Amino acid sequence: MKSDELAVVTTAHNWAEAALIEGFLKKSGIQCIKSGDDAGGLRPELTFTRGIRILCLATEEGRARKLLEELRVQDDIQDEEER
Repeated sequence: MKSDELAVVTTAHNWAEAALIEGFLKKSGIQCIKSGDDAGGLRPELTFTRGIRILCLATEEGRARKLLEELRVQDDIQDEEER
């Protein structure tokens, strides 16, 4: 694995969710980018079927996935407590 290879960490359902995930990872010290194809904004429906990919360096993939999983678990716990 080259040190500059990118890996898909997760796929968001829309640009807003992608921005939140990107911000969380960057605040956690992981550089990442969003990648999605909506034909330059002309075909926003494409994001509903393809999603927005969040990519980071392959060397940070494991750490990024672990952080996102911890975030999902915390969110699930909050949802259960609110019921």
